[in-house]
Amino acid sequence: MGSPILFRGEYQGQHYTDKGNVIENSPNKLLKYNYWSGFSGLEDRLENYSVVSYKIEPISDDSFELTWHQQGFSSEEGKCHTEEGLKPMLEQIKRLAEE
Repeated sequence: MGSPILFRGEYQGQHYTDKGNVIENSPNKLLKYNYWSGFSGLEDRLENYSVVSYKIEPISDDSFELTWHQQGFSSEEGKCHTEEGLKPMLEQIKRLAEE
């Protein structure tokens, strides 16, 4: 817990580095971290971080359910930005999990 986590890439031609810290990690069950994005336009201060979690639960011997949750959006614009990227992100996670 407390390990730093970085997200680096390019979005619409703009390079970014977003960051956070692992809050909880239970391998193959739960990953929870706080998250700050430079796109938010807000200072890198704890009150401007959201909390993101990925929870995996078995449904049967060969299938699982992934639940993604984010709370504490810094703005309505930040929430819309996240919602726009959610479907492609989850599709990529599904592809990786099925490989």
